[in-house]
Amino acid sequence: VTPARVGTDEVHLTFSQTSATQASQAATATMALPARDISATPIELTPDGPDHYSANAVSFPAAGSWTLTVVVTTGAGATVRFLAQVAIAP
Repeated sequence: VTPARVGTDEVHLTFSQTSATQASQAATATMALPARDISATPIELTPDGPDHYSANAVSFPAAGSWTLTVVVTTGAGATVRFLAQVAIAP
């Protein structure tokens, strides 16, 4: 997340493959700030190269520790879910 401040930010997701996995076929993401009662809001991701997805105008309306949830579908049809805490500054 860049610049990781309140307002409009960019989100870039890059996935690494192991020898046992295949390239991602799709990815979805949401963001939430439970401390401020902001429920999961979808992030509109665009494929931006192999295993790379981005969103160029994501609005973070409040500072805090946001929960980023990402769901990736692999070429083999497996679904993998990731959670990350993202600090957004005022």
